Amino acid sequence: MEAALLMQNHLPNDILSIHGSDLDPRQVRGTEQNLDYLVTKGLLSPSSRQRISVTVGDARTAHTRHPNGSITSIVTEGHLGPPLRGTESLATMRKNADVIERLWRDALAAFSAIQPANGRLVGIWPSFKTPNGLAAVDLTNELSTWSYRLAQIPLLYRRPDQHVQRNIVVMEKM
Repeated sequence: MEAALLMQNHLPNDILSIHGSDLDPRQVRGTEQNLDYLVTKGLLSPSSRQRISVTVGDARTAHTRHPNGSITSIVTEGHLGPPLRGTESLATMRKNADVIERLWRDALAAFSAIQPANGRLVGIWPSFKTPNGLAAVDLTNELSTWSYRLAQIPLLYRRPDQHVQRNIVVMEKM
């Protein structure tokens, strides 16, 4: 939930509000503290801060917290799997990818319910690098199930020392 660091003085007027959530209450508290710190440093205006809420919650149940069609943009990293040592087998990494794909399927169903047509969803789909190959999360061929399509070619972010590569995927609700 580092989105607050990208904001300078205030939220653009066309952004009515920002709603964040995390399963971990400590992350939510930390984000709230970071936002309040930005206000004290003059990097975020008090009026903009009032338009940002952070709650404990699961993305897979976002549709229970927001009215249908009410969220025009969603940005999420989501679960990237357990910490890695770099010695995991390709079979283990494929199992991790399968678990994450199931989470994403549930989240896409929830997101689809709360986004209007032309809404944007930016998500991170991990790929796991092993000495024996790559196990990737890729739901591209299933996106239409939830009325999404790729809005652009995914962007790969990785560092040489990391075992998890991040595919930044921009989707549009049809």
